[in-house]
Amino acid sequence: MKIKKMQHKSDLLAEQQRKVILEAKREKLFRSLATIHSLSKVIQVAYFDAIKGTNFTNPKIKSKSDQISKFSEDIINSLGDAVRLKDEYADYMEYEHFAEIYECLKLMLFIDTESIRNITKLISGELRKISEEEEKKVIENGSN
Repeated sequence: MKIKKMQHKSDLLAEQQRKVILEAKREKLFRSLATIHSLSKVIQVAYFDAIKGTNFTNPKIKSKSDQISKFSEDIINSLGDAVRLKDEYADYMEYEHFAEIYECLKLMLFIDTESIRNITKLISGELRKISEEEEKKVIENGSN
């Protein structure tokens, strides 16, 4: 006969806390890998937009430019297995999405840091508003 060990409330709370921390670490890792993966796709867009077909006079620069494409492709292929996207994100992972990110980055690279900080706050605030509105809909639908 096995005797089940009683768990104290503090042990249960500690276990829940560990799970929350582990999930937060997994989410951070996923987002970092997805960012690297996505940036590699943006690099490919930049390569095809401006670098490919450019006749560099220095063969060393030509070789390096070709490596950019090769390395970004390697990153995409290697991280593609690690970054399993949820279905709701699949639509974002198309060429058009990365082309738009590339265009946005081209503009943002040459503006001041404070303006970028303000844009980030604006985007983050809009995303929070959307989330709050979605949350309200779920609550309203659940109470009906």
